[in-house]
Amino acid sequence: MKRSWPLLVLLLCLSMYCHRAEKPIVAWTPDEPQTNTAVTIYYLPQGENARLVGSNAIFFIYEIHMINDVVVKSSPMVLNGSKWEIQVQLPDSACLICFKFEDDANRVDDNKGRGWYIPINNQQGELFPGTDYKIGQLFLSHARPEAFPDFQQARRAFVRDIKVQPDHVDSWFTKWSIDKYTTKNTAPIKKTLDSLLVQYPDNGDFTWLAFQTHWKIFGDVETAMKYGTQFIKQFPSHDRHSQVAYDMLQLRNRTASTISMNELKKLINTTSDPDVSGAVLFRMANQYLHARDVNNAKNAFAKMAKLDSTDTQSLLTLASMEIQIGDYNSARKNLSNVLALCTDQALLKHNPWMHPGKRTQQKYSLLTQIHSATANVEDSAGQFAKAISHRKKVLSLGTPFPAYEWTKIGDAYTQLGEPDNARDAYVQAVLVAIDHTDAYDKLIALASTLKIPSAAISDSIVGWVTKAEQQQMKKAPAFCGTDVDNKRICLSDFKNEIVVLYFWSSWSKACRDEIASLNELVHIFGSVADVHFIAISNEYKTSIVNFLVENPFNYQQVQNASQLIKDYEIIGYPTHIIIDREGNIRKIYTGFTPGIKDKLQADLTRLLKTEESPS
Repeated sequence: MKRSWPLLVLLLCLSMYCHRAEKPIVAWTPDEPQTNTAVTIYYLPQGENARLVGSNAIFFIYEIHMINDVVVKSSPMVLNGSKWEIQVQLPDSACLICFKFEDDANRVDDNKGRGWYIPINNQQGELFPGTDYKIGQLFLSHARPEAFPDFQQARRAFVRDIKVQPDHVDSWFTKWSIDKYTTKNTAPIKKTLDSLLVQYPDNGDFTWLAFQTHWKIFGDVETAMKYGTQFIKQFPSHDRHSQVAYDMLQLRNRTASTISMNELKKLINTTSDPDVSGAVLFRMANQYLHARDVNNAKNAFAKMAKLDSTDTQSLLTLASMEIQIGDYNSARKNLSNVLALCTDQALLKHNPWMHPGKRTQQKYSLLTQIHSATANVEDSAGQFAKAISHRKKVLSLGTPFPAYEWTKIGDAYTQLGEPDNARDAYVQAVLVAIDHTDAYDKLIALASTLKIPSAAISDSIVGWVTKAEQQQMKKAPAFCGTDVDNKRICLSDFKNEIVVLYFWSSWSKACRDEIASLNELVHIFGSVADVHFIAISNEYKTSIVNFLVENPFNYQQVQNASQLIKDYEIIGYPTHIIIDREGNIRKIYTGFTPGIKDKLQADLTRLLKTEESPS
């Protein structure tokens, strides 16, 4: 009987552990779905994410991988009790579905940046060849900066794929890349490669594999070029031929800043591979730009835009060049095409694994670029009223360069012969960037045209700026929130004190890059009792605390603040807001702002009415 006690205790512990274990976050039926059928996916939020249930819409973001295509969609889920669910119809040839979850406050559950996936069987109950290769690529990818590749899981997937397709050279190459990175030992790779070359003689795929492996894994450029030359001569109709030809061009010219334009033109005229065409055209365009050959650079970008009509940056660059040469109608047309690509669905299609907040920020960034470029078109064409309208749209979208846009608005009003409106615009430029000398110089020139005596110009400008600042002051919305120490914090706690709000997110690189300088700001004003620094995020406590472990941030941290973000109409991260002692918003900086620490320091020093910042 005594011998049974340890076993009973073990069973009891296991029972308690199983009882306490959380339910799975994701489940689906049937367990092994097939093509041309439906799969029902369930989401059971756990821990902090469980707060979403019943309070926010949840969207199912997914990719359906087929043999030769990928479909990206977003669909709302249905709340059924404590779980969310959705049914997805799987098309013919679907081999894999990958997915994550987003709510309407831009929060995301993406399984540590990698999402979830379900392999899809064919009608014979088997996986499509190549499915494991796609799974391996998923484990190598990462949607967030803190989500690192899972080399072990990826390698297992590539090994499974090689067992099914021993001639799948992409799996061989990627597996070897992992082996080199994780073990630093290339001897086994070379032995296997030599064996495969014997096993598959005169095979274009394996000659390509030898070329890539010697170049990118062994670092043996001389041998790589030998295999590259052999591949180009021996396999002229291979689908990788033009890619190898371009790679060889780069290897032969690796010590030169440019490649012969004749060689690039020859390749672009012979390849049918869109990826190679895009890479070659981009190289040609940049070499033309370096040579200040705007017309040929424009033609190269035009071909890139034709090759990929969804390439927003190529279209924007093309429009910029068309403005330079005075082709305003073409510029308007291309900017209109970019505007049509700024829908939520289009951005989701191209960036499904991007954080939803970052995707929204990308949308606003694109829109500001489009309207600013369109304003440049109208300015160049002499349509100043239209230019002003577009620049005001840029300002409403939260451009990171408001002083520039206000100055250009002032210039347009000057061209229209409206000095009072021009003055008001230049004043706004000075308000948002007190060190913006261009606007200040134009105010001086404008004051002269308004017959203001030279001795009174400086005082007049100060008066204009002060009056505008007072007229635009508005009360900061009241708020209460909870910080990561579970302490209640309200704006009303800081009556007659200055508050600096920082709306941020851990996924934003611009925010992460600012933290060190913001910590310096806290240190500088740490001895000032009536200045308080508060960071506000819609992320949950766990996410913020995990970030702070590696990235100390000395602001008081308010978490789960989606309503507060809406109340302050935040459209992008980072956003800095300074609130004065009377509760008025005195300064807003939206987006990445160069020298933000110095600007905030100057603003706070001015509000504190001291001649020098505290030390």
